[in-house]
Amino acid sequence: MMDMIGSRDERRSNASERSHLRRFRAARRVQLRIGSGREPRRASGLWFPRLRQFRAFADTQRGKLLPVMTVMLALVLSGCNWLGWFDVGDAIAQTSSLTYPIVDTGQELTYDDSSVIASPVPGDDFYGQDAQIDGNQMSYVANGDGTVTDLVTGLMWQQDYSGKMSYSEAVAMAGSFELAGHSDWRLPTIKELYSLIDFSGEDVDPMSSSANNPFIDTAYFDFAYGDTSAAERIIDSQWATTSLYVAGDLMFGVNFADGRIKGYGLNDPRGGEMQFYVR
Repeated sequence: MMDMIGSRDERRSNASERSHLRRFRAARRVQLRIGSGREPRRASGLWFPRLRQFRAFADTQRGKLLPVMTVMLALVLSGCNWLGWFDVGDAIAQTSSLTYPIVDTGQELTYDDSSVIASPVPGDDFYGQDAQIDGNQMSYVANGDGTVTDLVTGLMWQQDYSGKMSYSEAVAMAGSFELAGHSDWRLPTIKELYSLIDFSGEDVDPMSSSANNPFIDTAYFDFAYGDTSAAERIIDSQWATTSLYVAGDLMFGVNFADGRIKGYGLNDPRGGEMQFYVR
């Protein structure tokens, strides 16, 4: 991937977990808030989960949300006015004042507590989900030279991919890569790579041998699932970024086979270095 402006030139645990993850992952604009009674809180056209909905999501994230839940509990017990403490209008204003564009998710489905539903209308439970809010719609142009330009972010991407390799190999390859007359290519950051994700994709069973609806627009970008003939799972489609953490031992990558961001160890527990797709 190159900066067009600057250069010019694991297995799912169960069906319930995947459903909750998909719903909350898709509703990226929805701010979580603890409500009371049976009706979910709404403000500025956004939908806010009921407590039981948030609990269902939290059950899939045990050990990760303790600090957040502790703060929420303290606010409730102290009688804190949650609406006064968090202003939805301010949050929307902050988003609209960003100096960089955020690409829409491509989410097309709406959900209730457990399944896909018809699109709710204003006043209905579950109204205001991501699929009902239009953002900067994905827009690409194939340049006819092996590159694709994202018209929202201004980034230019390699249309094909460079196979699988270790992280160190990916960094070295990007440093010497040449395509379409450009020699200043680099690996993307996690935010840049994630901007390509398309949530109209479908989760794939890790034990499947085939699939055909990944979380990226294959009309513009070549894509590959894991190679099951080489003892890989079909979901072994992890793509490399420059975003490292935990002293550089883990990399934030995007999996376009199942639509997730995850921290991947650079060393394969089976031996050797972990292999990633590179674009």
